[in-house]
Amino acid sequence: MRNPVKVFIGVVFVLIVFLLCLPPQTQQVLPRPQTSPPPRDTHQSATTRTAPEERAAMLNVQVETPLQAAMLWRDAFPEQAIRFAALVDSKNVPIFFYGLCLDQDGNPLEGVRLKLGVRQWRGVSRLDLQGVELAFERISDKGGRFELTGVNGDVAGVDDAQKEGYTWMKKGSGSVDFWGRRTFVPTLDRPFILHFWKKRGAEPLYVAQPFNFQPIACNGVAVSYDLVTGAKIGETQNPSIRFSLVRNPEILPQQNKPKFDWQFTVEVPGGMVQRTMTNMAFLAPRDGYGTDAHFGFKSDDPEWASDKRAVFFYKTARGHYGRLDLRVTAALSGPNASFEWTSYLNPSGSPVLEYDPAKRLKPPAHSPTSDLQAPAPASVPPGTVPSAAPPPAANRSAPFLAQPPTGFQVLTNRGPALPPGVPPRPPQ
Repeated sequence: MRNPVKVFIGVVFVLIVFLLCLPPQTQQVLPRPQTSPPPRDTHQSATTRTAPEERAAMLNVQVETPLQAAMLWRDAFPEQAIRFAALVDSKNVPIFFYGLCLDQDGNPLEGVRLKLGVRQWRGVSRLDLQGVELAFERISDKGGRFELTGVNGDVAGVDDAQKEGYTWMKKGSGSVDFWGRRTFVPTLDRPFILHFWKKRGAEPLYVAQPFNFQPIACNGVAVSYDLVTGAKIGETQNPSIRFSLVRNPEILPQQNKPKFDWQFTVEVPGGMVQRTMTNMAFLAPRDGYGTDAHFGFKSDDPEWASDKRAVFFYKTARGHYGRLDLRVTAALSGPNASFEWTSYLNPSGSPVLEYDPAKRLKPPAHSPTSDLQAPAPASVPPGTVPSAAPPPAANRSAPFLAQPPTGFQVLTNRGPALPPGVPPRPPQ
């Protein structure tokens, strides 16, 4: 029989050896809760979140305004914010705006009330960058001068100018680019000039203005319009004014349009026309007219443009003076270009072309060519001799026209007396 003590000791020894031979057991680590923002969805656009929005998500802050987002961006990227602030400051340069007010005769104009504006850039980042318009008021002195200094910005200009009894003849935008210096920058010796027209009293005018731009072929085929109604008329009728355009090449591609030669022609059949380079076109000249007038550009002209405005004076076949404001857009694709025009016609024979909407004359409703063409005589049955037309009564005006000014005796429905009747042919 075995000794039980020895058996027990042997069993314990075997257990100890077994435990010592086991590999060391590693402690299981539980995953920690995620505190960083979730990864971006690769299917979303890279512009789904901006840097300020990412930072706001990390800080658990709600971005509500561009300024708040810009402030977060400045805090997140301080070096870029410093460079951006320097860029904004470089856009706002000192403004030295000197101006001069003159009437149509070149005399200084005192007491003109001017509203000036300066654009100033502000912002912490691109998210809140904006141009703020600063408003100023000035009054011209005895020499007609005014100035605006002591403020920073990139563009300054005249928004409005008023003086009792005068009209400001604004030309262009009236703004000056002080930062890029892409425009004329005024100085004390070369000021920014504002021209004013002293009103002489508006007279009744016909105003013709077709709706929107009108198409025109680029092969020289003319289109004709009536100067009283603005209606487009056919070549079989007597036109009041005629336009034509020649472009080389005639047809332009949709893209990559090259510079091209183009010329626009204005004609007043039976009358005369001339172009004026002044924007104070309120008094038509008595002479200097031609049978037509042209404007346009050659492709190698350094001042070439495909969109051009022009002003013309004209005199109709019956001696009426008028003004034509014209704009041509010549760079349209295909065989056509477009243009728009406005005519101011004084039917009294006076060269005064000042316009007052309250004195605008209503055009006749039934005659699209009433300015140049009298109604055709009524047909006469064969074999009848019509009676002679009665002599025109004094101060008699056409029934289809509004009552014209005193002395107006041109636009009437009275044609020449009917020709003598033709006796019937005797039977053969």
